[in-house]
Amino acid sequence: MLGEGPTWENLKANGVTRLIDLTDSDLERRYAGSYRIDYNCAKIKNHPEPLELSAAFQRVHKWIEEEKSACGKVYLHCFGGNGRSPTCAMAHLMATGEPKQEAEKVVRNAHHSTWENENVDNMQRALALWERRLLEKTMDLFLDPQSLGLRPFLAGTGRKVRDVTEISGDKDTSKSILDDKVIEHLKRNPELLLITEDTGLAADCESQNLSKQLMYIDESEAVATEVIRRLEAKK
Repeated sequence: MLGEGPTWENLKANGVTRLIDLTDSDLERRYAGSYRIDYNCAKIKNHPEPLELSAAFQRVHKWIEEEKSACGKVYLHCFGGNGRSPTCAMAHLMATGEPKQEAEKVVRNAHHSTWENENVDNMQRALALWERRLLEKTMDLFLDPQSLGLRPFLAGTGRKVRDVTEISGDKDTSKSILDDKVIEHLKRNPELLLITEDTGLAADCESQNLSKQLMYIDESEAVATEVIRRLEAKK
């Protein structure tokens, strides 16, 4: 279920077992407890920027999946029910495998006030960020010559780790590989996510519309934990 602030008797009558609140209401938290409804909060300000909104999608998706696994029923809401909550519902559908356009269509058809009086461009940009994040979860990690030292640190991420030696077929990592060769390899292998600290290579990837296959970092071993943290956040 999806909408604005809840009517408690209605929620109980409809068998709602978990409430996901995008406004962070202390009163609502107390009422949920008294009605024996599990309460989760992902506070998002009204009319959020795309990055802030997309940052909540993973938590909301996780809570919905947990309740589905327990055969429960979720009520997801924001203040007016037009912006944040339907967009989070779309993001949940995308995480279950629906293409972005189909997820938007499903939610709009089911909830007719979706995006009324909202910044539609910001909502769609948030979903585009989420779409990219979902894609990255399935990609193989690809190390350029400067990031080869990260391999031991990435071994425990559960992701396949590949590197530039597959371009030439020569396992000698001391041999240089031209940036043009790396870019052509990325184009031929869209499943690769390049991890690089080379600003020039990163800029070339951006200019070749390969930003979806790029993770730029600014150090090597010193930021290995940051790379792992970012990968874990995408799960």
